[in-house]
Amino acid sequence: ARFQCPHRLPVLELESGEFVFSSNSASRYLFPPEDSCCQAVDYWLEWEASSLQPVLAFYLSTSSKVDSSIVKQLKELLSLLNSALSSKYLVGNNVSVADIAIWSTLFPLVTEMKYKKELLTEQIQLQNWYSHLQSLSQVKEALARLCPKQGLTAFQSVADATWYPANSIVTQSEKPSRAELLSVNSIDLGKTVLQEDLNPNLKASLKNPDQKGTGKNQ
Repeated sequence: ARFQCPHRLPVLELESGEFVFSSNSASRYLFPPEDSCCQAVDYWLEWEASSLQPVLAFYLSTSSKVDSSIVKQLKELLSLLNSALSSKYLVGNNVSVADIAIWSTLFPLVTEMKYKKELLTEQIQLQNWYSHLQSLSQVKEALARLCPKQGLTAFQSVADATWYPANSIVTQSEKPSRAELLSVNSIDLGKTVLQEDLNPNLKASLKNPDQKGTGKNQ
């Protein structure tokens, strides 16, 4: 049967017939971390999806003056990330899917000067990490092929092309209350995006994937 899902949601279809509908879960399946790094990578993927992205989307989608509490919350998240970046990469000694996921989410923020000035001036390690990833040949090649727009326009493009969580905040009439946005301290370290999105059989296959899927945009 044809997979039924919102038409704007990117979907990874596996040869087994399973579908992976979270961008982070799909990326992790295609680029699995080393066994020793799995827990840390899953933590940062969950943090990006459930904490950073919703708050950043709320911040970027507000046309009027942003509530100071939202700015404060976003600064706390960025400060947490900055503190974690004591080396070139978030986890281990090599770039991981966690680096790429968070780097991509921050792209609209970093490429819009007024946002960068307001939020990243003091986050030196974060800026260095971002610049280092941007200098990687693979990232340069991807940017050259995709030619993404920058700043707020980049965020709007993502919101138009995806279903969750960005455009659930941007395009729905019901804006989430500040209480609904996760705080830095509310992250459950034992919960990962994979536990949320995938059935038990697919979770097991993610640990030792021997087949790769094909991406579809329904």
